[in-house]
Amino acid sequence: MRMDRPRLFLVAIVLVIFLSVISGCTSNEVARLPIQAPGDYFIEFDHDGQPVELWTDLDIEYIEATELWYQIEFFIDGNLVQSVRCDPLSADFRLMPREAEVRGVTKLSYLASMGCEVDLPEGKIEAQVTLHAQGGQVQLFRADLIINYRD
Repeated sequence: MRMDRPRLFLVAIVLVIFLSVISGCTSNEVARLPIQAPGDYFIEFDHDGQPVELWTDLDIEYIEATELWYQIEFFIDGNLVQSVRCDPLSADFRLMPREAEVRGVTKLSYLASMGCEVDLPEGKIEAQVTLHAQGGQVQLFRADLIINYRD
C-alpha cells in the first residue's frame, strides 16, 4: 500500500512530535534507582540545586486493592534535608500506559510523574528509599524511581 504525500507528511509530523515528547521526558534525568521488589534502597547523586520531580517506571500485577508507595529521605553530609512520600499508582500523567484486567489480575505498566516535587540544596545527595506494598498478592516486575529536573 502506497501513502500519498499529505498522509506521509502527517505521519512524519506525528512521529517527530512523539519522539520529542519522549526525549524531553528522559533528557532531564538526574538519577535512576532500579527497583524490582519492595524493600530498602540507597542512591547517591550530585545535584546542582535545581528543583526536581520524582517519576516512576512501573510494571506491576496485583489481585484486589493494592497500595504502593515510596518513602524517600534525602540527606547531605548525613543531615536530613527533606522527606517525601510518593504514590506511583495515583500518577495523573502517564507515558506509554498499558492496563489490563485478566481473571481478576490487574496489570499496569507505564512511565509517570508522581506529582512529588522536591527542592534540594546543591551538593552530593544521598537518598534512602523504601518501597512499600500492601494489598492483594502484588507481583512487582519493575518500580524504578527516577529523579528528573523539573521543567
